[in-house]
Amino acid sequence: MPVSKSPHLIAFPSTLNSADALSGMPGAAGDRVRSADAASLHDMEELVRLARTVLEKSPADLAAIADDNAAMQAGWVEAFEAHRSRAEAEARFWESAIAYLMASTPSAIANDD
Repeated sequence: MPVSKSPHLIAFPSTLNSADALSGMPGAAGDRVRSADAASLHDMEELVRLARTVLEKSPADLAAIADDNAAMQAGWVEAFEAHRSRAEAEARFWESAIAYLMASTPSAIANDD
């Protein structure tokens, strides 16, 4: 299905993509999407658990972890930053959709005349 080239449309964030539409389809494609969604959900749950654990640690505990394995801590920072970037892109998508709807209400259109 072609997508309108309206200047108000922005790309749907990669965290929520059109492949989700395949999840209801029978066959291998739908199965792969469901598996990918389950893996993604599992990864997200693990990342949330990790973030909660980090927030419960004292600065001394976190410093000790960094001393023991700086690469692991750097990996955590990288994962958190990547998730934050995806979340910010998703928020911009929803904000744009809301703004577009609000600008398209009959009262907003009537005021443009």
